[in-house]
Amino acid sequence: MVLRVDLEDFEGSRRYAEHDEFLVRSERELYKMSYKTYKGDADGAVLKSSIISRSSKSTQY
Repeated sequence: MVLRVDLEDFEGSRRYAEHDEFLVRSERELYKMSYKTYKGDADGAVLKSSIISRSSKSTQY
């Protein structure tokens, strides 16, 4: 299963992120997300500002 997130800003610039084999944790664990692979052009700054946290292979935002 793949989770795809499409983003568009107010100027019309578009970016995307795809996460393969993902898991979203519970409210108690602050909905942290782990995944096996990432593909896309949404940089870390975009991901840091979202509610989704990345915690895969000891990398966390």
